[in-house]
Amino acid sequence: MELSVANNGEEAVAFMHENVGKVDFIFMDINMPVMDGYRASELIRNDNRYDDVPIVALTALVSEHEIEKMFDSGMNGYLPKPVHIEKLYAALDVFLSPSEEEVSSSIVEKHPNKPMHLEGLNTEEGLDHMKDNDVFYKEVLKEFMDAYAQSDAVFEKLVNEQRYMQVKMLCLDMKGLTGTIGAKEMHIVINEIHQHIIYKKPELLHSYISRYKTELAKLNTSIKTYLSS
Repeated sequence: MELSVANNGEEAVAFMHENVGKVDFIFMDINMPVMDGYRASELIRNDNRYDDVPIVALTALVSEHEIEKMFDSGMNGYLPKPVHIEKLYAALDVFLSPSEEEVSSSIVEKHPNKPMHLEGLNTEEGLDHMKDNDVFYKEVLKEFMDAYAQSDAVFEKLVNEQRYMQVKMLCLDMKGLTGTIGAKEMHIVINEIHQHIIYKKPELLHSYISRYKTELAKLNTSIKTYLSS
C-alpha cells in the first residue's frame, strides 16, 4: 500500500483533486481543524469522479446521531476509536476485495432481501443504520461475534469477582454496538446493568447473569442465521 496523509479536510479535498484516479480508499477523521470530516466527505461526494472511492470514518463519535451524519455526508462506514487492527483489516477487506465491481454494486444497491424476523435481532433496524449496506452490516455482525459471542462468561466472572469497573467498561463497549446492529433486547439488558453500576447498586447485578446469558444465546443464534443467509 502507498499511504498519503492530509492534516485536515481541506487538504484531503485538495489532494483528491490533484490525484484523480489514484486513490482507492479514504480513512476520514471526523474532528479536524480548518475543515471537518463531514464537510470534506460531502465535497468529495459532490464530484462524481470519486463515486467509487470508499470513505470510512475513524471516530470516537459513535452515537446514533453521529452515525447518521456520517452516512448522510457520503461515508460508506465507520471504525470507532480506538481502532482495533482486526477491524481495520475487515474494513479493507469489505471495500477493497478483488471483485471491486461486485462490492461497489453492493454498496449502492438496497438490500434485495426482505428483512428477516429473528429473535433478538432486528435486521431491518440494523440495515437502516447501515443505509441498507448488507455487506457492511454483515461485517459488523462478524465483529460482534468475534468480540462478544462469549461475553456472558466474562460478565459472570466479573460480577462474581466484584470487578464492577470492568463490568462498566464492558457495558460501554457493547451499548453502542448492540444498538447499531438492532439487538434491542440485548441493548436493554446492557443498559439496565450500566444504570445499576452508575447508581451504585452492584448487588443487583447477580440477577442479570442468567438473563444476560439467555439474551446473548438468542442473539448469537440469530446472527449466525443471518450471516448464513
